Amino acid sequence: MPRLTFLAAAAAVFMLPVAAAAAPDTDPAFDAFRSLCVATSDDYAGVLKAADSSGWRETQVVPPTDAAISVTDQAARETVLGGENLTLLVNRGLQHMKSGDVPETTCRVETSKPHPGAIALAKDWLGLAPDGGDATLAYFIVTGPPDKLVHVTTAAIPPGGLSVIKVQLETGSAIFVDQQFASK
Repeated sequence: MPRLTFLAAAAAVFMLPVAAAAAPDTDPAFDAFRSLCVATSDDYAGVLKAADSSGWRETQVVPPTDAAISVTDQAARETVLGGENLTLLVNRGLQHMKSGDVPETTCRVETSKPHPGAIALAKDWLGLAPDGGDATLAYFIVTGPPDKLVHVTTAAIPPGGLSVIKVQLETGSAIFVDQQFASK
């Protein structure tokens, strides 16, 4: 009897870190990313309308640039959610590719606090393993409407376009990105 009690107690102790490390069911920053970026299908005007109607304020933060993209429009918003500062960066333009220019929109939410369970949360939400990354970065290549995203298995941009959803964990923050490429 004492042996069973010891084994049960030992099993409970070993299971605590696993349960504590499990991804939360919800994360306000991740939820904001999904409602602003993903639910709007990265529609530039739609993202800004959704942010403004949710109380996000304009900010002077400038979105990072990519030399392969000719940016035609960009905007930034910020808010405080659950005591955490969130920054929304959105831009649209043309991605320069060998096969020609492709319309592209990037919607990014940056947090002011770490979100260690964010990658696991993204995996659970999408129901897929990442297409690449490491312990601090995961990216998923998907297509479809916001409520029915599916994994892209071809090298070409499918009809309706594709999105690269990225989750990056930084030392004191997290970055959620949805970069959408339109089909030609």
